[in-house]
Amino acid sequence: MTVYRVALRSFEAVEEHYCAVKPIRGTDIRPMGKRTRKYERIVKVSDDHYDIMGDNYNDEKTPTVSWVRLGGDTYVNIYNHGSTSSYRFLERVIPQGLHFAMSQSGKHRISWVEKPPMNVGHSGEAYIPEVRNWAYKYKNAVPKTNFEGGKRPHLRFIRDGEHWRQVATKYHPPRTRIRKETKQPYRKAIAKFYDDLLIMIPMLRDNFTREGVGASNSTLQGGKGHIYLAHSASLGHMFRRVILDEEHELRADLMIAIIGSLEATSLHLCDGEGKNVPVWKRTTLRSTYNNWINDRLHFTETVFEQEEIPNE
Repeated sequence: MTVYRVALRSFEAVEEHYCAVKPIRGTDIRPMGKRTRKYERIVKVSDDHYDIMGDNYNDEKTPTVSWVRLGGDTYVNIYNHGSTSSYRFLERVIPQGLHFAMSQSGKHRISWVEKPPMNVGHSGEAYIPEVRNWAYKYKNAVPKTNFEGGKRPHLRFIRDGEHWRQVATKYHPPRTRIRKETKQPYRKAIAKFYDDLLIMIPMLRDNFTREGVGASNSTLQGGKGHIYLAHSASLGHMFRRVILDEEHELRADLMIAIIGSLEATSLHLCDGEGKNVPVWKRTTLRSTYNNWINDRLHFTETVFEQEEIPNE
């Protein structure tokens, strides 16, 4: 399949492209590139506002790129719709001078060069959150202007001579933070549970199978029969009670479930004679245990941060 690319450089070029595209017969749809992909289109909102609309995944009619002329300046708004097809489309229509970069972690970025390329110190990049997943997380994501394309997180750039400069909102990639004040009352119990876990590993070794772990998970979930522990607030609170109560009837089941979830270490934590965990393996076990506790007992939170960039 032939892939088109229409990377426009200026607002005037956007106007010219819109006027040059003949609408599909019987409609006012002007395809951005290939006429067979009519859902990838350019829309004239006003004489000073054009939207480039992406794939048909976009039910809320949020554009991929908005071009706006305001007070003699040219702005572009860029939206990340969070799908493979939308990424490919953005790569084809992103304005000249801006570049979309994907990462395996999902923390995608827009990069640019503010000065001539030989002055690499003035290059920049910015994380771009997904429209669908992060709109309600970044509470103040919408700068107060009169040309917004919707209350959705996005990146905004202003044309500065031959280059682009980011303005409005800068988003920081989401990061995980331990809720120390919530975890504090459980710290001693968590340490004691780990010590007990080390002692019990040889005795529970025969349960570290898919069937054994599944049975323990089912018991912890009230007999629902799920193979893996669900991640829910109600289960998290129940796990906290088990951790605190050294006589709790589900204590052994929780140990089996935890060990069963540690894929890399589950069946190799003790040798064939059933001895305790070797010292060289305890560091990995302790780290993985702490991560599991923080996650499943809801001692972590995801932080979404942003800041405003002056329009100067």
